[in-house]
Amino acid sequence: MPGQSPWSIEQITIEMPDAPFGAVASLRVNGSLVTPLVPNGDAAAGEPPLPVFPGDEVVIAWEGVTVGLQGKALLIYRTASYR
Repeated sequence: MPGQSPWSIEQITIEMPDAPFGAVASLRVNGSLVTPLVPNGDAAAGEPPLPVFPGDEVVIAWEGVTVGLQGKALLIYRTASYR
């Protein structure tokens, strides 16, 4: 589609300070696990950056947390020109 471009994700940071003991978090792309994350606060970063193409689904999931808690995510990315 016009106007859509791939991304090069440099870092993903998550935060849910009140996540209870035993909670877990994960980063997935198109259903595949990229990395587990510490649910209270963690960052996934480093080489190589994560390529994300139009149509890809990036999911950050918290499990085992108290209903009503809210999590935050920060993505640091650049548009990319993968060929």
